[in-house]
Amino acid sequence: MRILLLEGEKSLRELYHELGRSPPAVIHVLHGLERPHFVLASHKHYALTFIGRAVALKIIDLSTMMGVLNEHERFWIQHDTTGIPDYLLGMMLLLRDSTVLASSEADVFEAYRCGFAFFEGANAFRFVSAAAMPDAARFLNKFASDRVSLQLVLTGDLLDALIERAGIARVAKTT
Repeated sequence: MRILLLEGEKSLRELYHELGRSPPAVIHVLHGLERPHFVLASHKHYALTFIGRAVALKIIDLSTMMGVLNEHERFWIQHDTTGIPDYLLGMMLLLRDSTVLASSEADVFEAYRCGFAFFEGANAFRFVSAAAMPDAARFLNKFASDRVSLQLVLTGDLLDALIERAGIARVAKTT
């Protein structure tokens, strides 16, 4: 219901038609949403309050994040993710529609090479790594020289080594 109202104010008739529920059932739910000030009623029309809109947007974010976690469940279970800072966990929904590249045990850098080849010519690049990779400095330096937006999630030591090897002068480093 809250998500439906993100589109704007709706009449009771519109709501029960879109939800496929009876008017008494819809009214019951609406009254439940009015008590915590999620929904405001005005002349048989209903709209989200500021609080309701904020909560609805967080529900969408949570649903998206659950989709990301389910889509790449095997990756999250098989890898040590304890080093991911809490503030980045909340941004995992940005990984929606992403592709996980995996390497074989025989060639642990296979995924990196495939990924770097795939992003050749891109105008933005997000990269997460806990391990150094041959030629990463050269590749990332090329992106930087082409004025591509780079967003990297690396350990502090790995970032320092990468900056030193690549000779990247301007880096905004956040922790």
